[in-house]
Amino acid sequence: MRTHLHMLVRSTASRVSARVGRRLGGDRVWLPKAATVSSSSSSSSSGYRCRYRHVASLSSSSAAAASTSMYTSNHIHNINDDKTIFQVSSGFESCGVCVIRVSGSGAQDAYKKLTRRRKLPSPRKATLVDLKDRNGDILDVNSLCLYFPAPHSYTGEPIIEFHVHGNPSLVSNLMHELALFDGFRTAEAGEFTRRAFENGKLDLMQVEGLSDLLSSSTQAQRSLAIQHINGTATSVVLDWKEEVVGCLAHLEAVVDFADDELDVDENRITSDIKARLSRLQEQLKNAIDDSERGEMIRSGMDICIVGPPNVGKSSLLNLLSKSDKAITSNIPGTTRDVIEVSINLGGYKVTLFDTAGIRQETRDPIEKVGIGRSMDSLRSAALRLLVLDISSVGDEDADAAAAADVVVVDDDDDVLALSSDCLSSGPTMLLINKQDTKASDVCLESVRSSFVSKITENCQGDDQARDNLLGSLMLSCKDKTGISEVVAEIQHFVKACLAPPQLRDQPNHNSHVHSLDDRIKHSSNKNNNNAIEIITRVRHKQHIENCEAALCCALEHIESKDLELAAEEMRRAVHEIAAILGRVDVEQLLDVIFRDFCIGK
Repeated sequence: MRTHLHMLVRSTASRVSARVGRRLGGDRVWLPKAATVSSSSSSSSSGYRCRYRHVASLSSSSAAAASTSMYTSNHIHNINDDKTIFQVSSGFESCGVCVIRVSGSGAQDAYKKLTRRRKLPSPRKATLVDLKDRNGDILDVNSLCLYFPAPHSYTGEPIIEFHVHGNPSLVSNLMHELALFDGFRTAEAGEFTRRAFENGKLDLMQVEGLSDLLSSSTQAQRSLAIQHINGTATSVVLDWKEEVVGCLAHLEAVVDFADDELDVDENRITSDIKARLSRLQEQLKNAIDDSERGEMIRSGMDICIVGPPNVGKSSLLNLLSKSDKAITSNIPGTTRDVIEVSINLGGYKVTLFDTAGIRQETRDPIEKVGIGRSMDSLRSAALRLLVLDISSVGDEDADAAAAADVVVVDDDDDVLALSSDCLSSGPTMLLINKQDTKASDVCLESVRSSFVSKITENCQGDDQARDNLLGSLMLSCKDKTGISEVVAEIQHFVKACLAPPQLRDQPNHNSHVHSLDDRIKHSSNKNNNNAIEIITRVRHKQHIENCEAALCCALEHIESKDLELAAEEMRRAVHEIAAILGRVDVEQLLDVIFRDFCIGK
């Protein structure tokens, strides 16, 4: 009986493997044995592991964005290259020290030939050397060399790093000497990182995180990038994958063993699978709902400064950016195009857009184009700063304000139409500029209230638009009155949108972004998964949405007892999750079957 069960399990495992491989598309892609990231599930060291191939590109000399390409079984890119690659890894400009990295099987030989030494240096210890060319002429003296043996290196290959004096001519001569070695070539953009990915040293999310770290300009961006580089985000995705793989293995066992004379409680197992998949589905939905936050931290929040002509929009941009980015004058229509400026606001990247003055009546074709672009920026921004001119309050109204604290704001069709567009597009902050032009006895609070009343009355019963008015402030760009209050309100809005949910309500008036250590500490806690920005790119969101949809279909099929179809959808879910990391491991199914099911007990 024991032998019979053993043969039965082996037969079933083979059928599962064949069925999975067939339903994944037939053709199989082989990955190197090391192309895995540590997981609680063990995997076979051989076999087909990935149908999708993601090729990452990351510039070695600048903070270039990682670009990825997906290759299916119909188009496989040959990435195998036994050449030893080398490149400057510290920038090409004149500097104190320049680092030249050599990776590949010939790295050790390069060290021996350039240093005239037979013995390799101790791993990961700096060694002082003189470098000579093939003719024995000195290339550099008192250079440092570091040796990283495989697989304990960045690329997973043997690496030699030469730390030489950063003279451009010296560096050029050393690069030329390396190029003369057989089997050597200069590395393409991002090739060191690409080899690290292919050798399993980094997954695709870590590659993207490294790119984001190199290009980050704010503390929040660095924190987000480190969550991906250190594997915090990867661990969450792997947990998702392991959950689906476990459920799929159990479901496959039910399908294969249901007709055999074994103790398989189909109802209990499918009920457990439904509960587990429902919980996972909820986690995926939460990640999708929170996707905008991660993408916005990475790319920056767009804030659009809008208003009629000559109300001080460009002056406000210059004050917020602390630079003269926009030309200002008292001539209406000075700004004809959208001016974009990125700033670090409270630790978050914010992109300000100064737009052309918006008015309905204009015959100038260039101004019409500028207004059209202004409207596009207005609708796509996360926050609109609606700048109006206090001069809408006439002198006779100012007298009334002084006497009775009542102000009547002039009806202006352009202002009313623009305010309506702002509030219907999303969160808007009303800024009333040029308060310095009014007499000191004018009740500014009455002026502000009157502007707010006029704008909200124009919403015509649209409660959502009315709620989009976040607040209103009086200011003067000329004497800088009220600017600090504007900055504080914008920071508060940015923090409310981008800070992790459990950190948003913590009082911190000196800084509107929490320390890197705090964010990592929270994100590393599995009970605080909402602190981890899993989705930072469109492709992340697409894969997670596809996975959630597949699980939804799987649950429906389980409910209707179509277990084969449910298994098919769960395999699709596994593919989508694994594609986030750049790999799919079919053999994990067999491991789970043998580990979780004590068949024959």
